[in-house]
Amino acid sequence: MIYFTGDIHGDMIDLYDRLSNISLSDDDILIILGDAGFNYHCNDKDKIIKEDAKRNIPARIFCIHGNHEARPQTISTYMQTEFYGGKVYFEPDYPNLLFAVDGERYYFPMGQKTISVLTIGGAYSIDKYYRIQHGWKWFADEQPDQAKKDEIIASIVENNEVNLVLTHTCPLEWQPTHLFLPQIDQSKVDKSTETFLSEVKSKLKYDYWLFGHFHGSEKITDKAKMLFRGVLSLEQIFCGK
Repeated sequence: MIYFTGDIHGDMIDLYDRLSNISLSDDDILIILGDAGFNYHCNDKDKIIKEDAKRNIPARIFCIHGNHEARPQTISTYMQTEFYGGKVYFEPDYPNLLFAVDGERYYFPMGQKTISVLTIGGAYSIDKYYRIQHGWKWFADEQPDQAKKDEIIASIVENNEVNLVLTHTCPLEWQPTHLFLPQIDQSKVDKSTETFLSEVKSKLKYDYWLFGHFHGSEKITDKAKMLFRGVLSLEQIFCGK
């Protein structure tokens, strides 16, 4: 089975609570829609969280890139491998933790069908300056750069059909404005990734779209959902089970 959940920010207790009614096996895949938090501290604190996941979650954990975490390609212990038709990053010490590459397509089995999946991570941190001021981690490459955006658009021009889109943030028109923090001046928030995802959406033929980032769970359209602490299966999305 393949399951999806939203941001966990390295909180394994929260994750175990979400999974309390699910019996995972090593044949399963758990997909986190960004800000998994395994590469936040960039020191031994991350190892504690990774060891916890390695010991206690038998499934492979497949992470979309968020904004409050380092990109694995910037960490020397990571290397690339193939995973269901696309490239992923992993560390040999933690082979069950896999990190998607922005713009990659993966092909997951669902019964007799194959579900094509496009992944695009990243977002702007609305608490960027607060983090910098207080010495918290902030990652300058949190959003996809222009070269990556151009690469993704080129791939969509070549093949504009996909079953499932997995992103961290969402197209601009889907932003859940009712969840915006009132103390944040939205005129100063960089929405370039959301604007880019709107372009992706306009060019892409897709069946369903899942995203996280906003710490809420709700239906956006008949073909899109924002997910946080809930857990969905691939079969629930495509078969209504």
